[in-house]
Amino acid sequence: LAYTSVKGFGLLYKKFLVRGKNLIERYGANTYALVTGAAEGIGRGFARELAKMGFNLILMDKNEESLLKTYHELIHYYPQLSIKKIIVDFSKSYEPDFYDKLYSEISEYDISLLVNNVGMGEQSKFANADEKTMRDTIYVNMFPSTFLTRKILPNMLKRDKRSGVIIVSSHQALVTFPGNTLYGCTKNYLDHLACTLYEEYREKIDFLSVTPGAVSTRMTNFMEICYHSCTPEECAASSLKALGNTPMTYGHWKHELWMGLVS
Repeated sequence: LAYTSVKGFGLLYKKFLVRGKNLIERYGANTYALVTGAAEGIGRGFARELAKMGFNLILMDKNEESLLKTYHELIHYYPQLSIKKIIVDFSKSYEPDFYDKLYSEISEYDISLLVNNVGMGEQSKFANADEKTMRDTIYVNMFPSTFLTRKILPNMLKRDKRSGVIIVSSHQALVTFPGNTLYGCTKNYLDHLACTLYEEYREKIDFLSVTPGAVSTRMTNFMEICYHSCTPEECAASSLKALGNTPMTYGHWKHELWMGLVS
């Protein structure tokens, strides 16, 4: 009990008393943050929070209607920012020239922060899972964080200021969820990727693995906010506070406390 209490206090200290970095000052004014899966959910939460900070934005998603709503919302509230939108279906990212074509659309922009958020998942026993959905889960969850980061990283390393890369994983990367096997495996890969790249490039790039618990999004059927869940904006704001301070965060303090105590 004493150990649990000390551990819980340590987690709360880290969440509430450690100050977040001034990311505009750290990465540079008038630069761009690129967010994948930005139309809704956690991706939109990141876009909203980054716009509040003053980042220009490049928003990517396959859902054109939802992306347009988010785009128009942001240009309405932040007319001073430059905001770009790109319709892209990452389930097609197995195509050999997919990332070359995508990068050609963004190479002119000074991207100081990349948020690899796009993801998908479907609950099913492994032997009954649809094989196309399995392939799409791998393409969508693993390929963008790997190859989009690979495309953007060389220019980040050339920048005068530091840059940041956030990779959104999941608490399912760390604990087993029967019926959601492949999703958890892909998220485990993302967590390992982010933490390893943190060690490779910590002198110049702030890498951060975000492994949130329950967030009220379409994927969780817009669950009610309770003792263990939070809004997408709360998840994003807490994650951005951790950026530059640590290689990994559970996201919101509820997830930090819950996962910290049970791990």
